[in-house]
Amino acid sequence: MKFFSLASAAFILTLAMGASAAPAPAQPSPFYFADPFESLRLQDQRVAAVSFALRRAIRDSCSSRTLDLGWTLHNARQYAPKVRQRAQDHFRLRGGLPSVLAIAARGPAARGGLLIDDVVVAINGKPIEAAAPYGPADPAPLKRQIAMIDAALGEVALVDVLREGAEVRVRIDPERICAFRSSVEPSAELQANSNADDVSITSGMARFARTDDELAFLLAHEYAHIILGHNAAGNIDASGARSIGFEFDADRLALSLTQRSGYRIDGVVALFERLGRARPLLEILPSGHPTLGRRRAALRAEIERLGKSGSRTPGRS
Repeated sequence: MKFFSLASAAFILTLAMGASAAPAPAQPSPFYFADPFESLRLQDQRVAAVSFALRRAIRDSCSSRTLDLGWTLHNARQYAPKVRQRAQDHFRLRGGLPSVLAIAARGPAARGGLLIDDVVVAINGKPIEAAAPYGPADPAPLKRQIAMIDAALGEVALVDVLREGAEVRVRIDPERICAFRSSVEPSAELQANSNADDVSITSGMARFARTDDELAFLLAHEYAHIILGHNAAGNIDASGARSIGFEFDADRLALSLTQRSGYRIDGVVALFERLGRARPLLEILPSGHPTLGRRRAALRAEIERLGKSGSRTPGRS
């Protein structure tokens, strides 16, 4: 159950400064909402579904696996005091208890009947300690709540939730999948990053991915860095950059992971072509990565190799 998303400091500050809308993409996207809260939820929902599908399909490639419910939690304490009441009203948050922000399609929580905005009060009979609903924005209380949930999880999860004023018990059968944590960081930047076991993607990059196939490759690239040990101490220089060769290795593995998860890879080169048009400097400046032209050439070659080796490029049902 390691999958969760935090309202980032950038998002909190944007709201606190009185912004009434998320940054609009340069080109309208089907994954864009003007309301920052709904934009946050939509991107978390997409990432929840794609991340869970990936982590389930590639679990044999992961050195660390965990029981996962396929949900994304948040609580009121994550939001700046200036916008906290708005967040509570919009998301139906209750005090300092965790609430369901997003549910992975076809994941355990979805199959068990959990609903968006359910407020989690207990799991397997163990009450969830509510965070203090006052004070500055702080993601730590949610992390503690998630740790409590992790500790209470078993092969069966009996989740007590508040729904429309009534307490409801939902039975969920967790799945053991890759233990990577994934989060959406609200930002207009086009970035995805990873460390030893966490992956983050900006809402701008999630919106830039026009299809879930494209989003799957972006996440799989970061999972590949973790699987290949690229984020280990000694592999990152003082500027935070990895070896350029690591990026080619991660791209190659990401194509395989994406394909194995049932997503198409035939649009990956087009994704990087669009990225080059949106960020022209990346065509000539490595910025810790190979230039986009070199990456596209390597991706084309690997996609061709996978095709000749008999690997399929399936679509998801």
